[in-house]
Amino acid sequence: MSDRFSYDVFLSHSSVDDDVARNIAERLTKDGLRVFLDDHAMHSGGISKQVYEAIQRSRNFIVLYSEHASKSSWVASEIDYIVSSTRDALRNQYRRLVVLRLDGTPLPPELSTYLYLPWRPEDRESSYRKALKDCRHKTLRILLAKPEKGLVRHVPYAKQGLDRFGEIEVISAENFAEGDGFNREFEEALSETDLFVQLLGPSAGRREYVDYQAETARQQKNVVVMQWLSSEVDLGTVTNPRHRSVLQADGIIMNTTLPEFVKQVCDHALKLKTPTTSVSGSLRAFINADDSDSEMAKEIGKICRAHRFDTIHPARGGTTEDVREDLEENLTSCEVVIFLYGNAPYTWMRGQLLNYAKLRAKSPKYADKKLTAICVLPPPKQADLGVDLAGRVERIDCVEGWDPERVHTLLKELK
Repeated sequence: MSDRFSYDVFLSHSSVDDDVARNIAERLTKDGLRVFLDDHAMHSGGISKQVYEAIQRSRNFIVLYSEHASKSSWVASEIDYIVSSTRDALRNQYRRLVVLRLDGTPLPPELSTYLYLPWRPEDRESSYRKALKDCRHKTLRILLAKPEKGLVRHVPYAKQGLDRFGEIEVISAENFAEGDGFNREFEEALSETDLFVQLLGPSAGRREYVDYQAETARQQKNVVVMQWLSSEVDLGTVTNPRHRSVLQADGIIMNTTLPEFVKQVCDHALKLKTPTTSVSGSLRAFINADDSDSEMAKEIGKICRAHRFDTIHPARGGTTEDVREDLEENLTSCEVVIFLYGNAPYTWMRGQLLNYAKLRAKSPKYADKKLTAICVLPPPKQADLGVDLAGRVERIDCVEGWDPERVHTLLKELK
């Protein structure tokens, strides 16, 4: 599969910061990345077509932000185009945007929710390493099993659908040699595979190669297995006990169309491919907010994701019991809990803190808690909540106005 990206990094900067940009570009290149660095001197007026195309053809973006950049209409146009044209990919962390702050110039709102790193002399080596790690790329490998004859017609569609994902290499076992050679090729490919995908039907195939692939893949500890069972299969008619066992294994995806299954595979591949750069693997941040503060909760969620935290919001559907159980599970199991106190009623906020105090007193999971924070938002509050929680509880004081920098600073301390 060809890579649709020509560059690993698009470097956006002010022409006044050319020396810094060139030094960073040279270092990224030495570390194996393909870098697009625009030569502003070659253009006059607005951004050229070449730059717009380079943004589209770049996997990740590094913005060098400074006082000079803040005054540059060129940089502003690049940032606007990067954020607007790749919004979904950036939100899903399929493509990355990293900001290197060359000085103390405040960031514009459109950059405040992305990962930003200081570029002071004492921070440069650490910040460079973090930016490099964020922009490195690993192609995810999917092994598409050889199906029985009745499902061969579906293979081109499945492969095409996976290829459209753009960030994976699809290997089709249908192209492997016959006989004993097939087993050797399959096992070799499986050893270098991240995700094994198989379409299952009523037949085990000649020499039961369908079952061999399924059983071998499930024995691999480091391979994710996703299998789809055609709705045309009637298990009552499957007489081969080995094949019946394969079709009845845990995790088989049934009662869904092939396009829906392919989408599920792509979604799961995206999760596998997203690197985690948080404190210890994948940390989770639970943002507990009343419906009246839901928009601000989304803003804080963006900041949490910029720091590579999985972000969880309260359940809004299901029965009262479902919602309660979901709330308690997240309050106790998530490593970071942030309460939002803005438009929410006093009684709601006090009740949430009292419930939290009870839960953590009896839950062994609380020992893994990294941070509890209360983000106080406008309007000004008249009465004290009267609940003082033990342990590390941070107050994010934004009562005079929303300040994303306070949240960024707090989350950085966890790294």
